[in-house]
Amino acid sequence: MPFLTDIDSRAAIRGSRDPLGAQAIWTLLGRHVVGGLTTNTTSVRDFVVLLLGHWFIEKLDEAGSREEALPVFIRWEQLASYARFQAGDTGFRGTTRTRRFLEDGPKVTISAQPAYQILANQKIYGLWGLYTQAARSSGLLDEKEPRLTPAARDLAEKVYRDLLGRETVGQIVELLGKRSATIRPSNGDEKLIGAIAYALGFKRKRAQLEMTVFRETLAWGGPGDTKRTNGLQKQLAHLLVAKGGDLRVSLDADDVRALAKEAGRKRHAALGTRLEQILSAESVIAPATAAYQYVLSRDGADLATVVGEIRDQWGPALKKRADAAGFGALKDDVLRAVRDPKTADLWLEAGRRMGAGDFGGLVETLVELNRDVMWKRDKASPWVQVTNGKLDVHFADERGRLPSAEQLASYWVSPYFLGALRAIALELGEE
Repeated sequence: MPFLTDIDSRAAIRGSRDPLGAQAIWTLLGRHVVGGLTTNTTSVRDFVVLLLGHWFIEKLDEAGSREEALPVFIRWEQLASYARFQAGDTGFRGTTRTRRFLEDGPKVTISAQPAYQILANQKIYGLWGLYTQAARSSGLLDEKEPRLTPAARDLAEKVYRDLLGRETVGQIVELLGKRSATIRPSNGDEKLIGAIAYALGFKRKRAQLEMTVFRETLAWGGPGDTKRTNGLQKQLAHLLVAKGGDLRVSLDADDVRALAKEAGRKRHAALGTRLEQILSAESVIAPATAAYQYVLSRDGADLATVVGEIRDQWGPALKKRADAAGFGALKDDVLRAVRDPKTADLWLEAGRRMGAGDFGGLVETLVELNRDVMWKRDKASPWVQVTNGKLDVHFADERGRLPSAEQLASYWVSPYFLGALRAIALELGEE
């Protein structure tokens, strides 16, 4: 009989399912300054696991293996996860199942079979699915073939082989060559697990070559960044390292504004312009998202009442927060992002409504924007309709708490890949 297991907390979908189609806008603008990283690629160690996985796949191929790469990588990710957990790391994807498998007994099974995977679907939610494209864009993996670039292979051969030891490398290759194998992480295979953890960066400082390669590829965008951001990612990475900060606290409008100002001071005019564009876009996207989520939490309420509640909460703060003129100047970018004149016009209209302090018009525009986006997304139904002056919500949102007028001034909801670059840049630091 089929049954549902607990959802791994690291695999859960976060945030809105984009009812207003904002993702296309912030993605396009974010790619002007962060060329390869994604919202999920926030850990250098995860990239190390990815790199080593492909290196071991190459070693198996050299040994005559005919097995496809993905099952081998899934087994390696499991092995690395047990090493990470034993080293005290509880922040990687698959932590919940890794812990459970270790608690079930002294032996754990390394296998690509679903019953032994550390995520509901390791191919999709693991490093193969979430880190591969960023590794390609950054220059760790070949852009066309699933293999290491010369720089990444050189790093594996010159650094990680020595850190693991030739005997351990051979042991790992032999283990990964089996479609199913068992290990005892704390009762017989401590040396193997410890060597893997050491290579992944536990209880040691990173080698100079590691730092150099990862800065040039991950933090600075790799050899292809001249085509993607024209060097802006490297400039931004330097600014983020200089600014520092607590990674547990997300960036907001004040942080991005400070970065734009610092870019100007450093005479990085192009970077400053791009950051100002991001600020203008988010000044409309963030309030629009908050207002629409609030509407979704008010099923059955009078539209006029809900509009009044938003007006009472924000008042003149909305006009102050929204850069309607700046967002309007991004008309071509918005159109390029959403790929439809009507959708683009609705977004621009939402910005104008905010700039005019027209709360009723704003809510009506957001309702229409969602209807437009949903229809073009497989002709789906809108999430909310207005029937006889009342809100008829088809997809309720329990997070519909409006930020205060004071919070609205720096309110931020879209990533623009800035948080990922900050995490990577701060982890690597400066030269």
